[in-house]
Amino acid sequence: NLVALSVPPVLADDSLVYAAVGRTMFMYHRDMYTPLGEALPPTDIFRIAIGNNESWYTVGSAYSPGFNWLAYAVSYLAGDSMLMHLRLFQLISLGAALLTAVIAGQAAKEWSLQQGPHTPTLLPGAPAVSMGRQVAARAMALVMFCPLTLVEASNNAHNDIIMAVSVALFALFVVRRRPFWAFIALLIGPLIKASGLLVLGLYTIHLTLSRWQVRLPRLGHGGVVGKSYETD
Repeated sequence: NLVALSVPPVLADDSLVYAAVGRTMFMYHRDMYTPLGEALPPTDIFRIAIGNNESWYTVGSAYSPGFNWLAYAVSYLAGDSMLMHLRLFQLISLGAALLTAVIAGQAAKEWSLQQGPHTPTLLPGAPAVSMGRQVAARAMALVMFCPLTLVEASNNAHNDIIMAVSVALFALFVVRRRPFWAFIALLIGPLIKASGLLVLGLYTIHLTLSRWQVRLPRLGHGGVVGKSYETD
């Protein structure tokens, strides 16, 4: 991850657009959803930088207000330095990746302790605490050394990694059987981008069906019979 962080984003221009959106809001006091071609003057270096994809000129921010205000804060700190903008977005993404890994590790550890002797382990017969630590370390490694984390988060600074924090918190609260807080955790996603509504919507349907004990049809030996939808 540090190696990926050692160079500016090279495989995507998303972070350039984040910077342009933040500059639009901070420097020019324009609405976050004003098309960038209108909000940024023709001579602005940030406008020129996103010129490789002219479609960016015709739209404003594609993200939710929560992320747009984060881009505003980055622009406030970075001033006119494009490199500083990119580096700050990379640091934010790396921090989000680390937080996701820690939360995912804790969720995996608590889940393994609930499973007891049935948890897959590389140390058969090890005490529960040691087994939990091993499972946590494996989960954290899976997050931090995933190619998507290395390329899209640490280098390209893609904002999906911030949504990953939301999903990791969701998993932790599901393991703890705290559906209300799991729901609250998923609310973070739509603050970053609208695609977070998908997971939130699916979980809302799940909670609704669980509460209503909806009887879903299924095929049995004599035709269609009811099966209660239940959950822990």
